[in-house]
Amino acid sequence: MKLKIPIRISLTFLRSLYILDTTRYVEHDRTMNTRRNIGLIISLAGFAITINTFPAFVTWFSERFGIPSGNFGVIFFAQYVAYAIGSVGIGKLHATKKLPLRAIMIITLLAGSIGIFFIGAMINFVSLLLLMMLIGFSGGVMESIGTALLAESSKNGNMIYSSQLFYALGAFSAPLIIGIAINAGVAIPVIGRTVGGFAIAIGLLVFYLVFSPDKNPVYSRSANETIGSTSLHAEPSHKGFAWLFTAMVSYVFMESVIANWLPTFLKEARNTSTGNASLYLTAFWIGLATTRLVYTFFNKKSTKIPLIAQSIMLLVTVVALMLTSERTHPAIMIIIIALIGIGAGPIWPLIVEHGATTYKNESLVMYLVAAGSIGAIVGPSLSSFVFTYTSISIMGLLLVMYEIICLITISIAVNRR
Repeated sequence: MKLKIPIRISLTFLRSLYILDTTRYVEHDRTMNTRRNIGLIISLAGFAITINTFPAFVTWFSERFGIPSGNFGVIFFAQYVAYAIGSVGIGKLHATKKLPLRAIMIITLLAGSIGIFFIGAMINFVSLLLLMMLIGFSGGVMESIGTALLAESSKNGNMIYSSQLFYALGAFSAPLIIGIAINAGVAIPVIGRTVGGFAIAIGLLVFYLVFSPDKNPVYSRSANETIGSTSLHAEPSHKGFAWLFTAMVSYVFMESVIANWLPTFLKEARNTSTGNASLYLTAFWIGLATTRLVYTFFNKKSTKIPLIAQSIMLLVTVVALMLTSERTHPAIMIIIIALIGIGAGPIWPLIVEHGATTYKNESLVMYLVAAGSIGAIVGPSLSSFVFTYTSISIMGLLLVMYEIICLITISIAVNRR
């Protein structure tokens, strides 16, 4: 009898979310008010916290379970596979039927946050693996929906850049705060509950903002534009979408290789100290966040020229990295890496914005997010395989190859509909 009460409360909450999303705001299907947009943007920070907390706990879990830290790569891989399944799954479901996307987004954000809250209570490797798969799946669903809704509501795509900026802030701050807490002697389970509680609070704030009525919508689509997963006029063909999908995969290939392997490349192939190698990686993230911030306030007439221009800049800068040597001055190295970040920063959101404005289909936007997860899964693993049988010194050449593929596919995609 005692169990029935919380179950009924949970079911009532879920039913209320569904009713809010499918009835109360039906008249606002073509609008997203200011508060809801802010909620969607903030949700990316909550997602970033849940998805980027675990790496800081690996050493602790390794000692607790008596398992080598290298074995936890299985968990990272499983987490991103689950993320990809969530991204693709929600896209396919939404393509077949109208779903209460905002309600699903809130549920998955809270699910991931609750998972982090209980991460310190995991008793073995298998339970931790299953928990991180849940967090990964929830993150894939949540980011796909949040990005699709922002793309649908943002007239010039600027909110997509704002959301990615908040993601970068969450991804940067979570490991930093956890590291400070660990150094201060705070127990891992306590840190997990604190971070999880903070993420839950973000989820509740997002719930309030997303379902808060506003009589002053920031943007309303015209009758000739699309809404949901179907079009009110004839949709463009999807001939160019496969190229855009490939461009996203190849771009994230490159970004994930930089994020995972740049410090090792600098230390082993460019004779950089461990501390400086980490500092150089920070320069990349600062550059990336800077251009996303700039694009938040940059009014574009189209995505075609910015996409090609940023891709060319990125290609030039990775070629410059390839041409560096052990004798390259540290200041020059930092500038090159920061410029790589500046070139890379807006490409992910530009690809999403181009897909949203060209194909006007939320499901295809979700597939683009899934393409990024595929790149994040395969990129580091494939590059690791290449480095194992060759040398980390060829990383610059590998980045150039990935970016050439990205530039070619983007150039084809922006000229096809």
